Amino acid sequence: MDENEYYTIPEAQLCRKCHVRRIDLTENSNSILCRECREEQIRYPFPKKMIPAAVIILLLLVVALIKVPKTLNCYKIYQSAKVEAHTGEIYKALIGMQQVLEAYPDSVPAAEQAIELAMEYGYYDFGAYLINEYMVGKEVNDSTYAKLTMYSNKLTRYYNTYDKLEELNQNVDVNMPEEELLAWLKQELLACLDDPEQYPAMIYYYLGNLSSDSAEAQQYLEAGIKEDPKLTMTATALGTLKRRKGDFEGAKELYQDILKRDKTDPSALRTMGILCLLEGDKQQWLEYVRNAYEVDPEALYIKETMIIALMENGQTEEARNMKTQFDEQGEVFDEEFAGYLDGSITLHDYYVDEE
Repeated sequence: MDENEYYTIPEAQLCRKCHVRRIDLTENSNSILCRECREEQIRYPFPKKMIPAAVIILLLLVVALIKVPKTLNCYKIYQSAKVEAHTGEIYKALIGMQQVLEAYPDSVPAAEQAIELAMEYGYYDFGAYLINEYMVGKEVNDSTYAKLTMYSNKLTRYYNTYDKLEELNQNVDVNMPEEELLAWLKQELLACLDDPEQYPAMIYYYLGNLSSDSAEAQQYLEAGIKEDPKLTMTATALGTLKRRKGDFEGAKELYQDILKRDKTDPSALRTMGILCLLEGDKQQWLEYVRNAYEVDPEALYIKETMIIALMENGQTEEARNMKTQFDEQGEVFDEEFAGYLDGSITLHDYYVDEE
């Protein structure tokens, strides 16, 4: 029989859960439960009604853990971007920051850091893309606003020069002899140097590429580098000009200067590789080109150069597979590349007359 049938248990000794049986002190002198309630509590350490909530929490935790690797990876890229840039891996850092922003497009700090890297190291097209894609319409503090305004003013002049050249191209007299046409374009571009809304470094870049006189072209490109040393495409163009003239040492010096500042610059890696080819080092050529392709497979002329480098190093099957892959993706190559592939243009002539 239960002891309750013989006498009433004092209130102070009743189990705090069932309020029927006496508190069991045999295992714990501070217990507030009877033996039956204590054993039940051991089987269910938290109330049964909390089990569904616990299951939901567990599921949410699993989902969060699935997302953790991606989050940690993005945080790692974000933290290491400035370090990579400082150690000469600027373009690689920018590509990494772009991946972060694709995952977290509303992150103003990430966008600000990526834009600052792009603009400070002369990747203006990259900077303009980042501003338009990830900063327009965002709320920023006064310091960030001032910095973005400065960058935007610079980019406005930079793209004004793009627009000016496009305007000149649209107004070209197609019946004009080539020599007269080039002279007209040169005159119009030189006049733009006095326009404060234009970007002088870009004007000199265009003048250097339009000039048929190599000495004059060199002067224009050198003037462009002086105007804006960060605009590496001008230095790359001057290096290519020197290479065509047979000044391999002069070209190498320019390419090396770019790679000292950014050893992941795809254009400089590619052109440095071509120089190695012309000097007879095909293996080094392939290494440079492969590095450029890994950094940015969409960089200018990199796909053609990668295929040629593979073929010249005896990796014909890989080259053909790559060419087939690019064809399936709708890639269009120029006639000179087709000429190299069918043997009508020699390797040396292809690269002497490139670009």
